Amino acid sequence: PESAEPATEGEAGVGEAAEPTAETSPAGGNAPTLKRGDLVEGTILSTSPTLITVDVGASKEGIVPGHELERMNRHTLESLKVGEKIQAYVVNPHDHNGNIVLSINRALEEIDWQTAEEYRKSQQIYESRIAGYNKGGLIVRFGRLRGFVPQSQMSMERRRELTGETPEDRWGSMVNEPIVVKLMEVDR
Repeated sequence: PESAEPATEGEAGVGEAAEPTAETSPAGGNAPTLKRGDLVEGTILSTSPTLITVDVGASKEGIVPGHELERMNRHTLESLKVGEKIQAYVVNPHDHNGNIVLSINRALEEIDWQTAEEYRKSQQIYESRIAGYNKGGLIVRFGRLRGFVPQSQMSMERRRELTGETPEDRWGSMVNEPIVVKLMEVDR
């Protein structure tokens, strides 16, 4: 197997996720205090084209704003139904309107980072497809993340196929081919 190092794409890795805290809320109740970066499980209470309301427990509701919904693919949007349990990332525990602002995209991304770390620790192989290339090697998808396989870490079989002067000549024909990798490094 070749080795890959996940790289960020878009907003990947912005704000490190934290474990939910056991502190109590300022109101004096026993409800956990949410903070930026927490990954929480919630239940969808309502949906509209511009907002999703989520019960995050302890009589607290969070919102997934419209700009977040606009960035989702159709399949993900269609899966967001009232009563469904979802994972959400706390973007802002208390915005200017007092709302808990959540991100489903960042939650999915955070889960991918955690999964990548598990693959790195276990050295389990990961099967994917080659998504692209740059001058130094191949780009491989890992969920919503991208991994980099340097030319020096490619299998001998793949290196034998390399011909041409430009990255496009060397690796262009490999795009969409299956690849098996081991994660050597996870770098947010």
